[in-house]
Amino acid sequence: MKFNYLVIVLIFNLIIVSGCSNLPQEEGKVWVEKHLTQCSEEWQIDEYYSAIGKSMGEERINNKTDFIIEFYSKKDIIVYEIKYMRQIGLGSACEACSCLSGYELYLWIDETDQDYFINLGFE
Repeated sequence: MKFNYLVIVLIFNLIIVSGCSNLPQEEGKVWVEKHLTQCSEEWQIDEYYSAIGKSMGEERINNKTDFIIEFYSKKDIIVYEIKYMRQIGLGSACEACSCLSGYELYLWIDETDQDYFINLGFE
């Protein structure tokens, strides 16, 4: 039974990865990606934005692109596009902030901002 579950998860993840190869490409811009945590991402920790997000509901912090775009624009970073991918098997019953949420986040940014995101754990 465990083997069947692992095979299904691997096949699903391969489908998702192949779908991500269709992300837009443009010279001078790159995609960075990260497996999101429950609540320890930079935009969730920031005191001001965390307070705003909580007043609008956790769904806004975790799943809305406009919130992330606004957060980084305050840091003079342009996020051109955001994609979320649900990763089956990566989310857990763990509710600690450091636990994985089961989502992978893709940000399309200027190549000059790539090091900033790599320092935050993006690939």
